Amino acid sequence: MDAQLDHACSHVVGGVLYVKDSCPRCLGAETYKDFNYDAVGQVLTVLGANKLKQEILKTLATSETPFHPEYGSKLKTRIGKAFDPEVAKAIVKADLTQAIHSFMAIQAGAGALIAAERVRTVLSVRTWVAENEPRHIYGSVVVENDASLPVTLNTTVNV
Repeated sequence: MDAQLDHACSHVVGGVLYVKDSCPRCLGAETYKDFNYDAVGQVLTVLGANKLKQEILKTLATSETPFHPEYGSKLKTRIGKAFDPEVAKAIVKADLTQAIHSFMAIQAGAGALIAAERVRTVLSVRTWVAENEPRHIYGSVVVENDASLPVTLNTTVNV
């Protein structure tokens, strides 16, 4: 599964423009994981709707574990399975929906969260097959947070 946690690298760190191969942020990979940096190279803290989006994406990218069966998703178990594309779409949609509802249940038991960081409801879950690659199932989830703002996230599952 390839959850889109990558960020395109500008190769600018601390106000210095690096050549791709010498960039200390992406190490020449053109993308970096999880962390965002400001113009001087300091790690930015994620808050509000962006934090909610990041937490949901991490939930989707995490396999269910025996120690915390309520957390994570089954998406990684779909890798390499020989599915009909339409069946795969339905399975991935069900997995996305289940993971989001499990995430909401965990949030319900959590302490105080700011409104922008708590899911109120799931507005939509869509899946579709990549036009040129039937083993790539794209998913789009839109939730509404307690601040009444929609939060959209996208992921790709390679079945």
